[in-house]
Amino acid sequence: VPGAMVRRGTETAIADDRGRYRVGGDARQLVAVDEASLPEGWTGNGGSHGDLPVTLSASAVVEFVVALRSQISAVEVDLDAIRVIARDQSGREWSARMTGPSTATFDALPVGAYTLHFDLSALREPLVPRGPVPALVVDGKDVRSVKITLDPRPIRMWTPPASKPTP
Repeated sequence: VPGAMVRRGTETAIADDRGRYRVGGDARQLVAVDEASLPEGWTGNGGSHGDLPVTLSASAVVEFVVALRSQISAVEVDLDAIRVIARDQSGREWSARMTGPSTATFDALPVGAYTLHFDLSALREPLVPRGPVPALVVDGKDVRSVKITLDPRPIRMWTPPASKPTP
């Protein structure tokens, strides 16, 4: 990345117009990109002794809608306890943070396709996602959003079978 700042210990260098750099310091120490010097949407992928990988990323939003239990019965539930996980095709996981009463935000997901997983076990009202959960696709250009409808768990009334009188 042209203009990126590269650090090794207390030594720094600026990448040239082709992204090349030369930095002094102890060659046994790793070199890392200063993420503040990268263009918006780019993140460094750790230290190295040579090439420094960077990844294009973008934020993504998951919006939750709680469905009615019936035409006359709304479900009131605090969704702050939802835990939202995005898993990439390699199995790596990213966690979202709740940024609103019904919104979870991933601040920087690398470009790619993700399956979404939800931990709803801490909710006061038992809810389940409706239908198949759509994939979250991040292209690095725009904020992506996915809307998930949560249904109250159906209530089943059970009446025990009549017992036979004992003779």
